[in-house]
Amino acid sequence: LKIPTYNITESQIDETIKNFSKPFNFEEAPLFRMKLYYIDNKKTLLLVETHHIIMDGTALNNIVIEFSRLYNGENLKRIPIQYKKHNNIIS
Repeated sequence: LKIPTYNITESQIDETIKNFSKPFNFEEAPLFRMKLYYIDNKKTLLLVETHHIIMDGTALNNIVIEFSRLYNGENLKRIPIQYKKHNNIIS
């Protein structure tokens, strides 16, 4: 996953957040987007948007926990269940 990064100033934060959200095209993957903004080289802003058909409250909570762990230098726990795409079928 490549996360685009940008440099902005403190005065651009509100406009950046306002312009981030846009409709998803169901014919193009993925149904989520992320952008990382460095603000005046002092702060960091990570914007994440997903379509509700791929993310529920539990999944969002898990992502927040995992980002927090990575931010604090921890290793992520291995998840015992993995899903994979095989011949256009998710199993």
